[in-house]
Amino acid sequence: MHAGLQRWVSDLNAVYRREPALYERDDSPDGFEWIDCSDHEGNVVSFIRRAADANDMLLFACNFSAVPRFDYRIGAPASGVWEEILNSDATTYGGAGMGNFGSVETAHTPLHGRPYALSLTLPPLSVVAFRAPRPAISPTTSSTRDSSPTPDAAPPAPSPEPSTESATSLGSRRAP
Repeated sequence: MHAGLQRWVSDLNAVYRREPALYERDDSPDGFEWIDCSDHEGNVVSFIRRAADANDMLLFACNFSAVPRFDYRIGAPASGVWEEILNSDATTYGGAGMGNFGSVETAHTPLHGRPYALSLTLPPLSVVAFRAPRPAISPTTSSTRDSSPTPDAAPPAPSPEPSTESATSLGSRRAP
């Protein structure tokens, strides 16, 4: 249990260093946007964090209920495949491993005042985070950031048991 919590904190710190959406606009209202903060019956809140680059955003969904939420729909501001970058229910952290198979694709269905929607699996008592789809980058354009950990981040610790989890999703998968 302690090792799982230590790994969670380590991965949170690595994501914080890697994702400008978590720190570039901390002092500006433009860096935060509620998606849905009124689902008191489901005990779920969702929000977006934005970087200075308008295309660089993260979407978070927090399930404060002990009940998993399947096909939980939330609005999304961008079309495409959203990569699951954190899932507090991953087995690596001591969770059950319920999640979204590492990514989810938007549906062209407006929801929560946004032009698209995501259908998520929200594990009980969990936080899941997704990175927005990247626009196509021409070969002459270089990206200042990729999905690999920063050089000063510690390499992932080996999992104590065999697993079928995706490395990019930090162990998320949908429940059957």
